[in-house]
Amino acid sequence: MNPPLVIGYGNTLRADDAAGVLAAQQVRDTVPGVDVIITHDIHPEIAESLSHRDLVIFLDAAAGTEEVVCSTLDLSSPVPPVDSHLFSPSQVLALCKSLYGTLPRAVYLVAIPAFDFSFTERLSPATKTAIDESVKLVKRILDERQEA
Repeated sequence: MNPPLVIGYGNTLRADDAAGVLAAQQVRDTVPGVDVIITHDIHPEIAESLSHRDLVIFLDAAAGTEEVVCSTLDLSSPVPPVDSHLFSPSQVLALCKSLYGTLPRAVYLVAIPAFDFSFTERLSPATKTAIDESVKLVKRILDERQEA
């Protein structure tokens, strides 16, 4: 069985947009037995990494929310076509299904509150706190999946 995969993405030069990257780095450094991809954007090459996983967790900064929000991705819904080199989690999963004929059993998107997208590497205090909360959430998801 392949280990769970955590994918953290965002722009580390745009303040809170780095939240997904920083959370994924914490997971990589503190959670054994998990594969981690850290990237600026979701790109089509990630589809192969998804094709042989039971569990995938995406971590991303999200404007417009005040708290960490975890949602499961509905893999049965229609996926909008790709019209650029940037992919959403749903689009890369659709590509995975199309190319490899498989999908992970469970896919989560953890949205980390982000408030400042200016050109700086400094995070807002609220996002710093939310990153820590998101890592705890990832650990809970992993623990629950292992017990099941």
